[in-house]
This record gives sequence, C-alpha cells and structure tokens, in this order.
Amino acid sequence: MSIAQKFTGSAKRPVGSVNLSSTSYHLSSDVGFGRLFWEWFKIALFVVGGGYAIIMVADEVFGRKRKWLQEGELLEHLPIISSIPGLIAGNSAIYVGLKTRGRIGALVALCGVALPSLIIFLAVSYGFDFIPRDNRWIEGAFLGLRSALTGVIAGTIWRTLMKPRADWSQGVGVSLPPLSGRERAMGLSLFVLWIGVALLLAWDSFGSFFKFGFLAIGGGYPLVPFYFHTFVGPSAPLINLSPEEFSDLMALTQMTPGPISLNAATFFGFRMNGVIGSVVASAALLTPSYFLLTAVLTGLDRWRRNRAVQLLVTLLKPIAVTLMSVALYRFCALSVWGFAADGTFIFRPLALVLALFAMVMLVKRKMSIMALIFLCALFGTAAVPFCSR
Repeated sequence: MSIAQKFTGSAKRPVGSVNLSSTSYHLSSDVGFGRLFWEWFKIALFVVGGGYAIIMVADEVFGRKRKWLQEGELLEHLPIISSIPGLIAGNSAIYVGLKTRGRIGALVALCGVALPSLIIFLAVSYGFDFIPRDNRWIEGAFLGLRSALTGVIAGTIWRTLMKPRADWSQGVGVSLPPLSGRERAMGLSLFVLWIGVALLLAWDSFGSFFKFGFLAIGGGYPLVPFYFHTFVGPSAPLINLSPEEFSDLMALTQMTPGPISLNAATFFGFRMNGVIGSVVASAALLTPSYFLLTAVLTGLDRWRRNRAVQLLVTLLKPIAVTLMSVALYRFCALSVWGFAADGTFIFRPLALVLALFAMVMLVKRKMSIMALIFLCALFGTAAVPFCSR
C-alpha cells in the first residue's frame, strides 16, 4: 500500500464504510479533494451563526444531498465533535474529511471551512472603524437570518427525535490504515516546520491562538472570556481594545459567515501582525483539533468493548439533542427575544413567525436550509418599514 493510500484511506476497504442500518452503507473513496474543499467553502461562505448553524447545514449537504454520510450521522456525532477541543465547524470538517478522503481529506476540509472567514474578516479588519453598525436594513436582514437558524435548529431537533436510532454496532469511529514509522516521521517533520515558520513570522499570534485551540471545548463560545482578558483594556498584554470595540467586534463575528471564534482570530491576528498574523492565528487555532480529533476518531473503535465508550455510544442521540437544545435557546435569545440596553425585555413577533415558517418548511417540505436562510433574510429586510425600532 502506498503512502498516499495510507494518508487518504483509499485502500481496498472504502473509507468510512459503516453499517448504520440493515444494509451496508459504503462511502465513495472517489470524492475529489477539490470537491471536498469546495463544498465546505460554500457552506462557510454563506452560513451565518457559527458552528451549530454550520454543522446543521453540513449534515444536510453531506447526508441528504451528497450521500457521503448517512442523513443525521454528523449530528449524532455532535457529542464527540463538541467534546474534543476545537471549533464545532472545524471539527465537523475534520470528521467529513476523514470519512471521505482520510487524513489529508480532513486537512483539505478544514482549509475549506476556514478560508471564507479569513477572506471576509480580513476585509472587516481593514474597515472596522468605518463599518456602519446601526443600519435598520442590515439589522432586518440579520434578524431574518437568525430567525431562520432558530427555526432550522428547532426543525432539526424534531427530525432527530423522530428518526430511528442509528445502529452503531460496527463502530462510531473512522477506519484508516495505521501510519508507518516513516509516515509518522514525515508528519512530525512537517508539524515542526509549521511551528517554526509560524513562530518566525508571527510568534505572538501563534502562541496565543495555539493555546486557545486547546481551550475551545464545546465550540468557540468558551474562548470569549479569554479573548477579553488578552485583548481588551489598558492592561491587556497584546491589544488594548476598548470594551465597546470588543462588543461591536463580537456582534460582527456573529453577523458574518463562518465560525465565530475563527472570525475573531482573523481580526486579532491582523491587529497584532497584519495579514500574516491573521493567517497564522487562524491556522494555530485549528491545529490542535486536527490532531486531537483525528487521533480520537481513528482510535475510538479499538475501545469498542470499553464500558465508557459503550455508554457514550448509547447516549449519542440524547446528548446531541441536548446540545442542540442549548443552541436553540441561544438563537432564540438572539432573534425571538432579547433585552434592551436598559434591561427592558424585548419580544419580536416577526422573528417568531419567521422561525416557525423555517421550521415547518424544513420538516414538512424538506426545503433547503440555504434557501430558507436567504428567504428569511429577504423577509426580514422587507419588513423593516413596517416594524418599529
């Protein structure tokens, strides 16, 4: 077997072959690297709302449309994906990449999900001081977006509850040929080279975000306090943003496509070391998850008889529903209700209507999630003249 076959998993047994039902389901090992990259690039380019929104769109794209995974497979792996340090979107890309094209595929998918954030937020970083942040039309569009995602999450929870439990008797991990000593040495050499180049070009960006990559357990939200401590205030060690600037930045990370913490990493890296700093910070944030999740997924089935692993497999579905329910609450707080600056409770009927519309169209009509997002954004913009501030 060649080195390329071991890294990509294109051996006799198709990568990711797993029995999820009464019949065997085999993924094609002919999925091209370019196509894998492009599918993730499109998802990250158009989906607003962070990792939970991205994983739900990805489950539809790679499960229901492309048939590279079983429908719902990615969501049922959410407990594993969210328990390993890293961003939800990045870990999802690693999983799909491993299942389709092995270790190199995971790296290609990770680049695909990261590149839109890097491009878009570099532009935001250049014009941060000139971005209009109080435009009613923009607010209406993003209210529609967040409302659509609220309905999509609710609909996805309903579909997950109604779907029969998957048969994980053949394993929940990813079967790949083990690496030889030569291949491990090659991988280690490339990793050391990457660290050396990153430290040489932007040591502070790399050091900060490589560390943050180990702290992002359950997604990027836990990193917000660390960002505040490191980059906000006159005593911050690296950047001295004002609390108001930081608040505006966090709002922009949620209003632009891509993983929220990756958007922030691009901005902070740019402030520290320019464009090179953005690239280094973004890559450093994703580096730990690539190695950790790859190790877990390729080794999990070896521990299939372990009671803790068996318990995890049994609880995959209820834990996934619980995590999605937490995400649903967060998105409801960003769309259907909220609080004004003076603490007054705000209820938005339009957002509730759009969320219910998105949920019904997803569950009953099986409408594309991407189409729902754009349609609700259009409705939110069109409703601005009829809504009070």
